[in-house]
Amino acid sequence: MKNLYFFHLLILSCLSSQAFAWAGEPPTSFSEARISEGTSPDDSITLIIDSVSTMIIRKEMRKGKLHGGYYSKDLSTGIVVEARYLNGNLHGDFVKRNVFSGHLLSRGQYFYGKKVGAWTFYHLTTGKIKEQVKFMGSDEAIEEHSFYNEEGFLIKDVLHQNGGKLQQVTFYHPGNSKIKRKTFTVDWKGSYESPIRIYGPTGQLEREISIKGKYYTEKEDTKE
Repeated sequence: MKNLYFFHLLILSCLSSQAFAWAGEPPTSFSEARISEGTSPDDSITLIIDSVSTMIIRKEMRKGKLHGGYYSKDLSTGIVVEARYLNGNLHGDFVKRNVFSGHLLSRGQYFYGKKVGAWTFYHLTTGKIKEQVKFMGSDEAIEEHSFYNEEGFLIKDVLHQNGGKLQQVTFYHPGNSKIKRKTFTVDWKGSYESPIRIYGPTGQLEREISIKGKYYTEKEDTKE
């Protein structure tokens, strides 16, 4: 049994180093290898492969929960997820990509199931950056959030401060990423004071508007 265990690990190691590409219709035949570790059947490494030995799922379990490295591939979309788990929670590096197009879709880190630090999301069709998000703390509160169009130009920035009570929103001209409009919101829950600065296509300040005491909504702020 011990030799069989290491034999399966060797197969798993070889499969994980393959290039995951395929032509034509995806195969419909699959096989599963389950390797028990220790004395509990809930502690295992499970490997599912297709008929041409392409890995579809690799997961590690401990005490019945995902724990350790994780890999999955959706045969119809080409979406691959590579992640790590800790006691059933996403914890550590996370990467999602499309092997059909070769584009990354998202990259970041989890901490006990919550997104933390800097995350990057990509456009599905072009592979260029779609959003960049900076999370503060461990409760997925957003500190900075940037948006890009499919050509790669920055179109909007949102900066949260003081637990979200202060918010600065900046819009950019889509063709050159120069500032188009900037607003600064105080007290997002109700009344606020917000200077609005309007800029021309070359970045020059054209006018400034001061608004006080008006109820803030995202719809109003994002009006073009």
